[in-house]
Amino acid sequence: MAYSFVNDLVSRHTSMPPRPARGRLGSATLQKMRDDVVAQLDQRIEVTDLAGLAGRSAFHFTRVFTRQVGMTPDRYVVHLRQAALWRAREGRMSLAEIAAETGFVDQSHYRDGSAACMA
Repeated sequence: MAYSFVNDLVSRHTSMPPRPARGRLGSATLQKMRDDVVAQLDQRIEVTDLAGLAGRSAFHFTRVFTRQVGMTPDRYVVHLRQAALWRAREGRMSLAEIAAETGFVDQSHYRDGSAACMA
């Protein structure tokens, strides 16, 4: 009876800090990560930095991110950079300006998405 009383008392008056789910990234975490990537497209973006935003190791982050988003973090960054091609089609900026703004070494990387550089 004493054990039951103490157990009930402890369970009602203590709480565990929220822990991130091991197999998923929260939507707020994914949005923050995307915002940070977009803000830093002209800089080198490391997986370890993205993993830090999620509070995980780079290895675990890469596995969870790839499973949840459908592509690796590196490929995701390249995907966002390639979205800048739409800006070129609008005709407001030259390829050289877009390449500099989005982190490609030069506009020649637009010709082959697999040759994209994470500069």
